[in-house]
Amino acid sequence: MANQPKSQYLALLTSIFGFTAFILMWIGSVRCNFVKFTDTADSSVTREFGIWYYQSWATIFSSDGTFIVKTCQSYPDSATLDASWKAARAFCVLAFIFAIIVIIIKTCIACSSYPDKGYSGTSVAPLYLLTAVFQGLSLLFLNSNACKNNDLASWSGIVWSNKCSIAAGAKCIISATVFWAAAALSSFQEEKVLKEEQNERVQPVSLTEPLNP
Repeated sequence: MANQPKSQYLALLTSIFGFTAFILMWIGSVRCNFVKFTDTADSSVTREFGIWYYQSWATIFSSDGTFIVKTCQSYPDSATLDASWKAARAFCVLAFIFAIIVIIIKTCIACSSYPDKGYSGTSVAPLYLLTAVFQGLSLLFLNSNACKNNDLASWSGIVWSNKCSIAAGAKCIISATVFWAAAALSSFQEEKVLKEEQNERVQPVSLTEPLNP
């Protein structure tokens, strides 16, 4: 391991950052716990909403009794999606698309016969950076009707807080944005070091005998 080039360590670090960001992005985007409203009388009572789904409850009847379970449900057609909400959904999709593109490119480079030469015509670092930007822009959901004018948050007998607060999903998205940016910086450094190592392998041609006039 001591003889391994520095670029391989950076490649491993980039992959770890990217993999962590992808998992956090998946958890934060597809669940229904992006933001939450809290009961003004009891802070332990909350109702959560996501970019694509919102928290609901289902009643299950069985031989052992009746159970109420928490589920994620698609928004009804009556839900009003403003510009910020639609933009958050669009940027969320773009982040997923660019993440998949990065995974495909990295896999092709790793599986090629000469992985070191894969970076000569393909730079993955800007794609990581774009993914981080799109991921961060999905936080526009915090400025949407889901937070400011959410009719689904109303519930008889419970007085909810006037404004939402970030829940686990939003925290995952913020963390994913940081990890995508870290992957971009690591990838930039990886490509720089790899080019330097390739230049060091090229030995200059020197004369071993003096020229005779």
